Amino acid sequence: MAYERADKAAQQRVRWIRWTILGGILVAITTIFTLHQTAGRSGKPAGVDALCPLGGVETLYSLLTGDGFIRQTAASAVILLIGMLAMAVVYRRSFCGQICPLGALQGMFGALGRRLIKRRRTIPRSVDRIARWLKYAVLAFFALWSWQAATLVMRPYDPWVAWAHLTSDKLFVEFGIGLAVLILSLAGSLVYERFFCKYLCPTGALLGLLAKISLFRIRRDPAACIDCGLCDGACP
Repeated sequence: MAYERADKAAQQRVRWIRWTILGGILVAITTIFTLHQTAGRSGKPAGVDALCPLGGVETLYSLLTGDGFIRQTAASAVILLIGMLAMAVVYRRSFCGQICPLGALQGMFGALGRRLIKRRRTIPRSVDRIARWLKYAVLAFFALWSWQAATLVMRPYDPWVAWAHLTSDKLFVEFGIGLAVLILSLAGSLVYERFFCKYLCPTGALLGLLAKISLFRIRRDPAACIDCGLCDGACP
């Protein structure tokens, strides 16, 4: 019993540290986006395109072929992509759970859903396994389209870009679809844990591919596992 209490206390500390980091990143980057939209031309901070590692994927083909960055991307996006990929090779999709601000938003709505909804719905495992392949299709579709068009074609559909433009007068004009995806993702997270992350996020798909070769991972003990599925439900 003493061991169990100590273990739970350690887990609680880790949760608090994790959510402090996630919350701090979300607040900081949202502040930067707000200042980008409201500040004047001089001294304007970086926008979402310079701070999104997925932009590094979208401009990758253009860089490799010697055509430079596609419009609205910057070297910072490629640097963030490299750092995120290196992190994935070592610690799998730790970026999703420890850093990603969109994941933090969904986690917050998931926590709210657990308080408001006594019996949250679960997607049948057979459907869940098939639906998780959707994010890989999203990644391939938008990466290939961006490389062919040499522009950020995903921008109007991206919920994170919509979040970055919540204070912009362009929100409903240019990012209406992205806003709809954002609202649906957060609403979905009230019912299903991390709805967008699981089924639609192209960044999660990319990191999922690299996770196959990661140096560290959680391993099940086949002798002790009874295939109850509780760990799948506990881990977002």
